[in-house]
Amino acid sequence: MSEWTLYQYPGEGDLPSLSPPCAKVYLALRLSGLRHHVRDIRPEQVKRYSPTGRVPALKSPEGEVLVDSVRILDHLEGLPELARPLTPRDPGERAQDKLWEHFATDTLYWCAVVCRWLVPENRARMVEVIAGKSWLRQKLVGYLGGREVTNRARGQGAGLKSYDEVVDDFARHLRVVVDGLRAGPFLGGRSEPGRGDLAMAGLLAQVGWRGVTPRLNAALAEHPPLREHTRRVFEACEAPAPDWV
Repeated sequence: MSEWTLYQYPGEGDLPSLSPPCAKVYLALRLSGLRHHVRDIRPEQVKRYSPTGRVPALKSPEGEVLVDSVRILDHLEGLPELARPLTPRDPGERAQDKLWEHFATDTLYWCAVVCRWLVPENRARMVEVIAGKSWLRQKLVGYLGGREVTNRARGQGAGLKSYDEVVDDFARHLRVVVDGLRAGPFLGGRSEPGRGDLAMAGLLAQVGWRGVTPRLNAALAEHPPLREHTRRVFEACEAPAPDWV
C-alpha cells in the first residue's frame, strides 16, 4: 500500500517535532489512520524536499508535495479514506474548529516563536540543544533560525513587542483556551478532537521542552486543564505525550 511521507524538523523523545506546525500534521496523520512515514530533516536539507523551503511538507502517494500545515489539513480532511475525521461534519462546528486552529497557529504560535528565538538567553538554549556541541552547526542554526525567524516575527507584529508583552499576551490567550474547554474534553465542548485540538496540543507540548522558554512554561503551569487536554489529544492520536506535559 502506498504511503504519505511527512518531512519535518526532528523532535526528541515523545515530542514528535520541535516545530508546532510539524507536530500538528504528525498528530493529524496519526488520528486520520492514513498510512504514512515520517522523515526528519535538518534545516539545511529542507529545500531538497519542500518547494517553498518550509516544513511541514507532505508528499502524497502520487508524488505531489503539499506545504503549509493548514493547507495540508485542508487537503487531508477531504480524503474519503480517513479512518477518523479531522474536523466536525456540522458546518457551524467545523467553522468554530478552524477558528481554534488559526488561534493556535496564527496567535499563540508567534508568542512561542518570539520567546524561543528573539529572547537572547532562550535562543542560546535553542541553538545549543538543536545543534549539539558542533561549533559549525551552532553557527548555522543560529544564523538560519535567528535571522529568518526574527524577520518573520517582526513582519507578523509579535516580534515588535517586548518580552514582557509577549508573555502577557500568551497568558491571556491561555485563559481563552481554558474557557473553550469548559463544556467538554475537547475545544468547543466536543467529544472528539478536531483540527483546533491538534494545533493547540502540538504547540503546548513544546512549551516545557528542555526549559527553553521558562516564562511560557510558568504561564502554562497555572492551567492544569491545558496539560490534561494536551495529553488527551496525544492519547486520541495513539501517540505518547512528552513526560513534561
